[in-house]
Amino acid sequence: MSIIKAISSRAPIQNALSYVSWKTKTSPGLISGINCSPETVKYEMLSTKAMYGKTGGRTYAHFIQSFPPEEVITPEEAHIMAEELASRAKPWKGHEILISTHTDREHIHSHLVINSVSIEDGHKLQMSKKDLQDIKDLNDRICIAHGKSVCEKNKGEKEEERAEKSIYYRNTYEILQKAEKAQADSYLINIGLAILDSADDPGCRTREDFCRRMEMECGIQVDWTDERKYIVFTDLERKSAGEKKCRARNSTLTRYFNVDFSKEGLEELIRYGFTESIQRKAADAGKYSTGGAREPSQRSGRSAERGSSHAGSDLQSGEEKCTSHGGWSETSGRKPKTKTAAGRGRK
Repeated sequence: MSIIKAISSRAPIQNALSYVSWKTKTSPGLISGINCSPETVKYEMLSTKAMYGKTGGRTYAHFIQSFPPEEVITPEEAHIMAEELASRAKPWKGHEILISTHTDREHIHSHLVINSVSIEDGHKLQMSKKDLQDIKDLNDRICIAHGKSVCEKNKGEKEEERAEKSIYYRNTYEILQKAEKAQADSYLINIGLAILDSADDPGCRTREDFCRRMEMECGIQVDWTDERKYIVFTDLERKSAGEKKCRARNSTLTRYFNVDFSKEGLEELIRYGFTESIQRKAADAGKYSTGGAREPSQRSGRSAERGSSHAGSDLQSGEEKCTSHGGWSETSGRKPKTKTAAGRGRK
């Protein structure tokens, strides 16, 4: 069986085409084009845009057709199936498409990069949710025709694993929504989404892979060295446009999204991928009760016996815990009363 995934990328089309064509990832027999030639695909796609005067906006669409490691399939067969998908998908008709099958990972997968401008009439590529579902259905039919199984949503996945994933993605969505409501700068949101998207890629399991994908597919340059305290992310498109707001430290992103983007946090996410990271987060979440209260501290038996009603108890709700800034209580919304100089003088 294979799954279809749409890649959200802000990298220039030249970078995306170069990335999927790397010799270390594919071979000459596993790269082909529809309405274009792999050897001159960059020139052809850019010429099509220039011919119709549509060089701005979204320049391409990027999809991955991926097979699980246990699938019995050859790279050549996977490439044939990718070519069938590209040639039969109705929304892509009349567009130049580069197809490249990668064999550098334990799972065989094919990249499909589609020029956003049609070579036939110059119209821009538009895809609805229905179009995407139609492409997934077409992919299932191609799998059946080649004797492969069809992907069933969440098949074989344990109930608790589905719940963990649901919690994780819901929390991620809520974090980004809060950032937008707080009027977070859009370039920070773009960088944060690119990090999450790259970490979700099974092909990114080393720092080098992560940094390469961030730049080639997302258009985000990553300056990550052991000598420097912070990781710096640069939005290359904004930088080339001369915008000042194009860089962000990982510490800034952590404050905005409340996600651990520290060096250690990113290395764990890259090393284990989302699945195991989700399980780790769920295990940490299991330390808290359903109501959000922390388990009693073991540091003092007396504190545990006093209960949550005592002011000195370690058993406090994470949601009710008050944080003060300069005397301002966020929980009550009122400034605490303070003794004046005169008041201190009275007995």
